[in-house]
Amino acid sequence: MRIFLVIFFFAITILFTGCDSVYRVRDWTQEALFGNIPRLERQQFSKPPQFVTAPTPISNFREAEVNRIVDGYIELSTREQVRLIGIVYYNKESIDFLSELIVGRTVWLEPDGIRVDFDGRIRRYVWLKYPTNPTDTQTILIYQVNAIMLLKGYADIYYQTRIRNEQIFRRIVEERADAR
Repeated sequence: MRIFLVIFFFAITILFTGCDSVYRVRDWTQEALFGNIPRLERQQFSKPPQFVTAPTPISNFREAEVNRIVDGYIELSTREQVRLIGIVYYNKESIDFLSELIVGRTVWLEPDGIRVDFDGRIRRYVWLKYPTNPTDTQTILIYQVNAIMLLKGYADIYYQTRIRNEQIFRRIVEERADAR
């Protein structure tokens, strides 16, 4: 009991006198356990920080060769099946146009949102050329197969979740309807 009282009074004395050795021990223990981690200071902002959405990293792109077009999907030379994100096409003219456009060619695949559809096919944007800026509207309209199919009238919009190019695809379909 006597040892307990001594330790208790020693601790109270250290706390009330503001002894710096306790803080040194704490800092030494923290450094030994966690390394030399700098303390984060509270930053004062004159206005709230602006959050900017980063463009899609280029490392997400994968090169692939198209083997053939089957009803509703693309088959790669690796036997993987790819469904185009955001669009649906089923008629013979659409399949013929898509076959002429990409069969036997090297394309670049870009994921967005849900990576696999309900049939186990991978969902991708398909690019004719490796895009330097995949978020630029003009680049999308010229080189992205998904957008080209919509522009030419060979496909319709189809998606169940939000996709990055949703607004561009909607605008394409609206302009196509106005042109009729």
